[in-house]
Amino acid sequence: MKALLKAGLVRVVGQQEAGRRYEKLYDRVAESYRLDPESENIEYRRLMRKTVSRLMQLSEAEYLSCSTHADTDPNLRDRAFARRFTGRLTVNDMAEMRSRMAEVLDWVRSRENENGHRIAGLVTFSQLVEKG
Repeated sequence: MKALLKAGLVRVVGQQEAGRRYEKLYDRVAESYRLDPESENIEYRRLMRKTVSRLMQLSEAEYLSCSTHADTDPNLRDRAFARRFTGRLTVNDMAEMRSRMAEVLDWVRSRENENGHRIAGLVTFSQLVEKG
């Protein structure tokens, strides 16, 4: 959470009692983030990795919560899904894939409806680096 706070991606919104101590409550400062993977700033890249790692943890918790609730609420059964894939793409195809994902995110924003269901998602792509 320190990395998210330092990067300005979350803020403290309160605290709650947790046994004999208090724990801070956090909230996102935005509904979506676009990080700059091409930055040459080493500190920024370090914080970006920590931030993405934490976002993955949050996404996992959100997915597991919805999936678990779907055990007793059939309406949720098609509302949590994950896709894992591998493939072989050229550098140009990877750039096109990033562009297409940006289009999907823009589409989601354009469909924002205050009466709609809140959703959360995280998309990561990484070139697999050969070991050795």
